[in-house]
Amino acid sequence: MAQTFLNLAQGVTGTLPNANFSGGKLLQTVSSTLSSSVDTSSQSYADTGLSVAITPSATSSKILVFVSHTGLLKESSDNAGKIELGRTISGGSYSSIRFFDGDFGRTGNTDLSVVGGSSTSKLDSPNTTSAITYKTRFACSVTSASTIRVQQNNCVASITAMEISA
Repeated sequence: MAQTFLNLAQGVTGTLPNANFSGGKLLQTVSSTLSSSVDTSSQSYADTGLSVAITPSATSSKILVFVSHTGLLKESSDNAGKIELGRTISGGSYSSIRFFDGDFGRTGNTDLSVVGGSSTSKLDSPNTTSAITYKTRFACSVTSASTIRVQQNNCVASITAMEISA
């Protein structure tokens, strides 16, 4: 196959503007893992135990969060699990910022079901220089008649938060 080259300056007259790209620099990264299994049989959200704390250096910074949960399980009944990512700022009230799995383990029957995992990412604009804790919570999405679990058999879950300059 013959290569074709494109001459970007060909036919251009005058002065080309300078491109100025600022911002978007990675300022800090923090991460955490969890490998202990956590159960719930409630339709109310409970902490998974996975969390990470970061303190932005500027109110204009964005926080890019990556989350991965593995070893998701529903024990019996026609049940399933749901997971969300949320944050607290300076120990304040919890706010959900990303619902990322709403039906893990659902089979439509009473069989045991183990799912490989679920993950998400979120570019957050918290507009603060106070400490932020990002964490995940989970709950039964269908019924409270049986248990759901994260990190079955001590599978590893992880969360990473990165501060990106504006």
